[in-house]
Amino acid sequence: EYMGDDAFMRAREAATRPEAVTLLRELLTNATKALRRWRTETAEVLKIHDEPRLSLDELDSLRVLVNRTESWLNEVTAAQAAKAPHENPSFTVAQLASRMEPIERKVTYFTRKPKPVPPTAPLRPPKLKPLVDDTPEVNDAPVFTAVPPVEAVVNETYTFNVTAADPDHPPHELKLEPEYLPPWA
Repeated sequence: EYMGDDAFMRAREAATRPEAVTLLRELLTNATKALRRWRTETAEVLKIHDEPRLSLDELDSLRVLVNRTESWLNEVTAAQAAKAPHENPSFTVAQLASRMEPIERKVTYFTRKPKPVPPTAPLRPPKLKPLVDDTPEVNDAPVFTAVPPVEAVVNETYTFNVTAADPDHPPHELKLEPEYLPPWA
């Protein structure tokens, strides 16, 4: 091993460390701001329903990671400030990068995590009106059977089956047309 390797390493670290420390401090600041925003969002969602985008446990795990990293950074930068330039560094740029990676990963995951769909009120099924033959003959009323679902899912088609029986007409002659449709139909 060449004796000058340590000197080159110290020089390289001294040149690149300030920018790496700045980047980590910016990441910690941005993660703290995001945590505040996500905590507010979670509190608001919890007033409405029980499924926030980010759980309190998830937010706490990021808070702990940010606090530990910030404490570590303060300790090692203070120790580095007390060292002479010819001494080996208290921490390396690689160590800073290894502290940044889990925070960046969590922030990215939390940012991309989809928001839950808010609960919706149950939909009433539309009223159906049968088409009736206009002949003067006596027309017995048809019998309709329908069991619509009481819940709907956003961005999915709301469907249900309707069966009809009319003693005056064969099944292939029956035609159903809704009388009232919701505005989104």
